[in-house]
Amino acid sequence: MRYFNFHCPIFGLASKQFRFFFQADIVVGTAASNLNLTQNPCAKALSQAAGPSLQQECITVGSVAVGDIAVITKPGNLKCNAVIFAVCSEWDNGKGKKVK
Repeated sequence: MRYFNFHCPIFGLASKQFRFFFQADIVVGTAASNLNLTQNPCAKALSQAAGPSLQQECITVGSVAVGDIAVITKPGNLKCNAVIFAVCSEWDNGKGKKVK
C-alpha cells in the first residue's frame, strides 16, 4: 500500500501540481472537525487539487470529533483511492486543547 502524508509546507506547490506528480493508495491530511476544507491550509490545498467533489463528499460525512478521522473514498481529481482526514485540535501557539 502506498500512501502520501500531505505535509503542509508544500501545500502551495501541491495545490497546483499534486494530482499530476503523486500517486498513492491513500492520501492523509488534516481538516477541521466540521470538514470544511477551507479552514485548514492542508485541507484547502487538497481540495484545490481534487476539485469540488472532495468538499461535497466531506459534506456527506458531516462533522467528525477531534481525534477521529474521516475517510473519503471519492477523492475527485487526486490519483488515489481514498483521502483520510485526521481531525486535530487548534494549535493556538501551544495553548490548544490536547488530544489523548
